[in-house]
Amino acid sequence: MPFAPTPWLHFTPDTNPRLAQTVCEALLDRAPEISMVVSGLSLTEFENDPQVSFEPAFRGQAGEAEALIAKYEPTALAWMDPVDQPAVFSIAQRASIPVAMVDCGKMIDAHKGWNLWSRVVGLRFRHVDSIFVADAPTRTSMLRAGARASQLHQTGILEVDADTLPCSHSELDRLARILAARPVWLAAKVNFDELDPVLAAHQQALRRAHRLILLVVPGDPEDGDQFAEQIRHKGLEFRQRSKGEEPDSDCQVYLADEPGELGLWYRLAPISFIGHTLAGRFGNGPDPLGAAALGSAILHGPMIEHHADSFRRLGRARASYPVAHTGELTYALETFLAPDRAARMANAAWEVCTSGAEVLNRVADFLLQSDRETTKDAR
Repeated sequence: MPFAPTPWLHFTPDTNPRLAQTVCEALLDRAPEISMVVSGLSLTEFENDPQVSFEPAFRGQAGEAEALIAKYEPTALAWMDPVDQPAVFSIAQRASIPVAMVDCGKMIDAHKGWNLWSRVVGLRFRHVDSIFVADAPTRTSMLRAGARASQLHQTGILEVDADTLPCSHSELDRLARILAARPVWLAAKVNFDELDPVLAAHQQALRRAHRLILLVVPGDPEDGDQFAEQIRHKGLEFRQRSKGEEPDSDCQVYLADEPGELGLWYRLAPISFIGHTLAGRFGNGPDPLGAAALGSAILHGPMIEHHADSFRRLGRARASYPVAHTGELTYALETFLAPDRAARMANAAWEVCTSGAEVLNRVADFLLQSDRETTKDAR
């Protein structure tokens, strides 16, 4: 009889439901005959699916683990929780269930307080077969927490890949022809308090790159006329999209104040400063992964709490550049106007955005290995 794996997936209650759904769908697409156990949360998309069983109240107690294993006889466990549970892992190992810990972006925070003494007194991961970590800093953190190098696999973060923002491709082609041979950078959804430092950095950069053009997307399109007045006050030649104007050869700033076009500007700009991160009102700034997924190098201010996970992922991969004030923004802009530097950072950012699919494949390989048939039969 063909081997039908029964993977066990454990998530935290605050897991992004879209991520959990993506993992479940990927496993069912790859192995339609499987049954699956999901603990830690439930998903309405699968509530009537006979192949998916839910244990939303499971929190990692030893008795809970023994009961769950006896009920479902899982063949492998993917623990997608940054907090290890040695008791659960030990019980799983005694039942011949391979265990993998999978980094969903918070493993480094959960283990960074541990030190090398953990290797001696803890042995906290001795019942874990594989630990999929995001990056080199997380690997180091896990080694300090007591993991063995042989257990660690640096794969990236298991996360839903960034959505690709749409745009009109005919408009993209048209504007690309108009802006051909001009260096371009973007201030994406900036608030009014950020406009002055952005314009000051642009004016400084114009001294070295005379044909440089800045695309400005206001955080609120209704602020377009207020932005236009300030740009005019700075003495810069500008055109305003909501007025039907084009970024002609004399244009130094193009005020892109029509809503819903951010995907277009990310595709045109090799460098993007992410708004609502430097000054003024907190929140409402775009997720930087949107820019990263479209090949734009990312600059940002220190106010990153609104998309903290995304900024941390990019920062650890050296796929973004933080600035604290106008001077640093000017320096960063002039640095990344060099195409090779912008391209290196943009490529690193793109890899962050697309690593989720690769990690998912690694996790699926672990959970669905057909050579566990003999292990299951032996229990």
